[in-house]
Amino acid sequence: MNIFLRILLINLCILISGLVHADLVKADKLLSTKSIANDVKVNGKHLILNTMKSADKNFVYLIHNNSKQSVYINHPPKKVGSANAGWMSRLSAQQWSALMVSEPNFAITCQNKLMASEQSFVSCKRYLKIYRFKPQKLMADKQGNYWLGENQSLEKLKITLKTRGIETANT
Repeated sequence: MNIFLRILLINLCILISGLVHADLVKADKLLSTKSIANDVKVNGKHLILNTMKSADKNFVYLIHNNSKQSVYINHPPKKVGSANAGWMSRLSAQQWSALMVSEPNFAITCQNKLMASEQSFVSCKRYLKIYRFKPQKLMADKQGNYWLGENQSLEKLKITLKTRGIETANT
């Protein structure tokens, strides 16, 4: 390989790594929050959110699919055989979703297919990067466990949160 192509290839690699780093810095700056691996626990196929022992349990979880394929996120019912309509949500590669969580020890699972078989469950940690923040203003009627925004770019998700009355530190 000639020297010109080597230099071009090296510069391209530097540019790509800079873009990836810039995207993570942009996420932290845009959301004014940090990754919260210490608040998320793994229990078998479940990822448990809101595990901290705090009097105030109302947090917004920002979920980024940092993989190259879609994943389906679900909140399993507490009782076997009970209905759980409306919880499963598809999160495309490199997209974001936001989840309001008021319940302590809120469990989610991840699947790579829309089948309920054990073979379709995958490790959420393999696909997801999770951030958490405490909304600055939160009315009592906004508390609960529900999707605030699903399968969006980071910029669009921030607009969605603001539209729904959820303010981050830099809104």
